[in-house]
Amino acid sequence: MLSAILRAGLESPSGYNLQPWRFVVVRSAEQKRRLREAAMGQSKVEEAGAVIVCCGDPNAPRGTNLDEVLAEAAKHGFSKEQNRKVREIITGVFSKPAGNAMGVAPDWVVWIDRHVMIAFTTMIWMAEVLGYDTAPMEGFFEDKVKSVLEIPDSIRVVALLGIGRLKGADKRMQAATPCAASVLRRRGGKASIYKCGRIALQSPITRMSRRPNVHYGSLADIEVCIINVCFALLKQTFFNTVFMSAKCQ
Repeated sequence: MLSAILRAGLESPSGYNLQPWRFVVVRSAEQKRRLREAAMGQSKVEEAGAVIVCCGDPNAPRGTNLDEVLAEAAKHGFSKEQNRKVREIITGVFSKPAGNAMGVAPDWVVWIDRHVMIAFTTMIWMAEVLGYDTAPMEGFFEDKVKSVLEIPDSIRVVALLGIGRLKGADKRMQAATPCAASVLRRRGGKASIYKCGRIALQSPITRMSRRPNVHYGSLADIEVCIINVCFALLKQTFFNTVFMSAKCQ
């Protein structure tokens, strides 16, 4: 099951298909004890069956990381000319200081965090679909987490995800922000409150890039699982109906 959760994160979409996330899986009692100290003493760290430390690599758009992305693209049909153009675009974008373009000011870490959280949230949903409970955590000291897990200085620690079974009664769900307070629509140059209800989304869009069946670092020993999930109905924060087929090698 853990491999399926990780696979969902690994197959998340990312800009330019650069997949800047890096995951460290913590399962041993001793490592969880030490990680708890770095996570402000949160008991959830030791209680969880596993903790996925979700990190981001600022060097994902460069060097061998970029080479791997383009090599995989070639396997999936990209021509040499297409890859040349992609490399040119990526190099041009990420060689400049972070700024207004893509809304990543004041630092490229904004871009890293944005993409890691896509994978982070995807793993939360997959864990819930598979019948597990999750505990997202942002309370930690980054330098201490790096020290405990020997994470390189160049890697950023973004969030911790505890995965396990519910202990005791579930907490009462806090009220979500009303739709009218969070969703606006713009017509004729004016912004107005959007009335949430049935929304027809029929316009075709281009999907974000995904590269299947690629492992990184400490995940190399995790079995490859191809997970196909159909989200039929999303109600608040839980799936009401989910159709899933999985084939593991």
